[in-house]
Amino acid sequence: MEKFVSRVTSSPLPAQFLYARLSSLQGLSQLVNIPEVENVQATDDTCIFTAKGMRVGLQVVERVPYSTLKYQAMPESPFQFTFWVQLKEVSASDTRLRLTLHAQIPLMLRLMLKGKIQKGLDEMAERLANMGR
Repeated sequence: MEKFVSRVTSSPLPAQFLYARLSSLQGLSQLVNIPEVENVQATDDTCIFTAKGMRVGLQVVERVPYSTLKYQAMPESPFQFTFWVQLKEVSASDTRLRLTLHAQIPLMLRLMLKGKIQKGLDEMAERLANMGR
């Protein structure tokens, strides 16, 4: 498994608010506005969508209130991964956020996708940190 870690971003929102918005995949799917993501079907615990013609499923596997949310790929996903969000409240108006992705990427695709995945993870961390602005 290949490991990717986003930059640490800062949000002006309390960890409790961020956690509440991110702990439901149904609520989170409404926040994500990415043209390549289509046919989103979400509940609080699962989200299935199509991205670049691939059907991807995501499910919540662990929730630690106000600090950690852990997700993993569902069996119908074309590749296996785990993804988690870490929150650290420094003050009521400063919560740090970091994303980590462990993905099983075929060797031939790894070199081609590594930079794009890292860039996407950093951009997602920035979007999530700024969702209340």
